[in-house]
Amino acid sequence: AEQVVDLDGLHRVRQLYLQARVLRDALESLRTFDREALELAIRDLQATFGDRYPRANQYLTRLDDLGRQADVVLSRLAKPEAPDRAFEEAAGLAAGLRTLQRQALLANPLLDFDEMLVLKRRPKGDPRRSQWDDKGLGEFLGLPRQSSWGYGTIPSVDDWENQIDVVPMPGHEQPSRTLFDPPDRRLLGDIDLHWDGGKLLVAMPDARNNWQVMEVNTADGASRQLTPHGIPDVHNYDPCYLPDDRILFISTAALQGVPCNSGVIVGMMYQMQADGTGIRQVCFEQDHDYTPSILNDGRVLYLRWDYTDTPHVWNRILMSMNPDGTAQQEYYGSNSYWPNAAFFGRAVPGHPTQIAAIVTGHHEGRVGELVLLDPTRGRSEADGVVQRIPGRNRPVTPVIEDKPTEHSWPKFLHPWPLNEHYLLVAAKPSPNDLWGIYLVDTFDNLVPLREEEDYGLFEPIPFRPRPRPPVIPDQVRPERDDALVYLQDVYRGTG
Repeated sequence: AEQVVDLDGLHRVRQLYLQARVLRDALESLRTFDREALELAIRDLQATFGDRYPRANQYLTRLDDLGRQADVVLSRLAKPEAPDRAFEEAAGLAAGLRTLQRQALLANPLLDFDEMLVLKRRPKGDPRRSQWDDKGLGEFLGLPRQSSWGYGTIPSVDDWENQIDVVPMPGHEQPSRTLFDPPDRRLLGDIDLHWDGGKLLVAMPDARNNWQVMEVNTADGASRQLTPHGIPDVHNYDPCYLPDDRILFISTAALQGVPCNSGVIVGMMYQMQADGTGIRQVCFEQDHDYTPSILNDGRVLYLRWDYTDTPHVWNRILMSMNPDGTAQQEYYGSNSYWPNAAFFGRAVPGHPTQIAAIVTGHHEGRVGELVLLDPTRGRSEADGVVQRIPGRNRPVTPVIEDKPTEHSWPKFLHPWPLNEHYLLVAAKPSPNDLWGIYLVDTFDNLVPLREEEDYGLFEPIPFRPRPRPPVIPDQVRPERDDALVYLQDVYRGTG
């Protein structure tokens, strides 16, 4: 570089530097590629699907061949006199392993849909940003800044570039298309696709910047507002279809505030008919309910924050209830310091109890670690952890911190389990990566499905009908003026 005297010389130096960086990254990729993870996934798919996964043996043979070549090249590169061509061979082998990983894992029969719904959003500032002062990543991405905040605290909700897109799965040639582009740059969130795939729910601020539940026809993008107009200070969000087509959602209609910050208005669970009528409160809390979804048996899974007489940084409990609000009980985490919070909990298809959730802290928002939980293994601390992804064969320590996932990578949002081993999820694998949609598994493979420069991609949902869980009949009788009260000895049980 010291001998450069003109622009041509500078260009040659830049090209050499770029080549060196590419080769260095390729070498690191080859050294760190988890061949065992890929082999485990291939063998699992072969055992699970048999003839529906016909090329398993070809993938395994190719993996073995590339692995032997990689061992030879890495051995040569460990010597001081390694030839230059060994670096190029390493780059080729690294690319070959990544290509094989995509081919083998995208042949998964669970990916039997042509398109998925994705929320596409331009973050505030650098889309690759890995931290935002001491506030985590949520507000930068269009989410509440911290776990104690609801949607009413998100600033500038009328100044976002975002839309709901229908995007093709890898290997499908059709172009992506925009299904719903909100008016006036309004922020979108909380997509829930109906069981038959013909419509979806989404939350969006109205002209007064009060959040409302909208329903969108997936055939033509036509939308209608379901929650009531013109009620000051009331925000409605986090909608969820029930198996009988009624709708659950979170609302601040009770006009309560968080005890440590009364300006943070609390959201609780409400139910309404499919046309937006018949609104009824079904949860009565001191603090927030969050992210309801439907379990495989028809019950509702949701996160609840308790505050009174508790160390409130750590006391968000996964709860279950009947759709009518009865039988509210702990699903995971009562009397536990870990996890601080488990957002976006969603049932694993075909499994009676296992769920996926994003584990995070209090003052760091909803971005966090992807964890599989099963309450039949235990309900306290990390007793019920099936696995943190990635984290094969590594125990999960139930740390007691305000921000337990602040410095951990990868970071995740919005899991969509396909079965107990494979999930779609929004992910930012490293501090320098974009937020994209990934196929991940319990064997520690992370396969990028889609990312777009300058944007973050969130809330992946297979765009197809899905099984409707059983309908649990209502047990409440609104016309009656009496009630049955249960008394429980607080000293019985684990608390």
